[in-house]
Amino acid sequence: SYQSALGLYNSALEILRSCSADQSRPAAMVVGSIGVALKIQGKNDEAQKRFVEALEIFAAAGMASTPDSAEILVHLANLAADLARFEDAKQQFQKAIRILEDC
Repeated sequence: SYQSALGLYNSALEILRSCSADQSRPAAMVVGSIGVALKIQGKNDEAQKRFVEALEIFAAAGMASTPDSAEILVHLANLAADLARFEDAKQQFQKAIRILEDC
């Protein structure tokens, strides 16, 4: 179930955050995966917070312009589109496309 997956993701995130080595990318990806699981469960506000958190982790690590960051932007765009926030969705898609065009 998605609830079980959320528990596992949160456990993985705790482990990553306790490591002494830089685990920014894996942590951001786990946070993004938590966002996806929350979105599937219809917990849109929580999902959005996790997607934004993932982007903040990428930015803090100097990874704001990577394909991984673009993937999170696409998740945010899809969430916005699902909620009929089409202008926001368009902006997020455009940010993702700019990142991917520069790769």
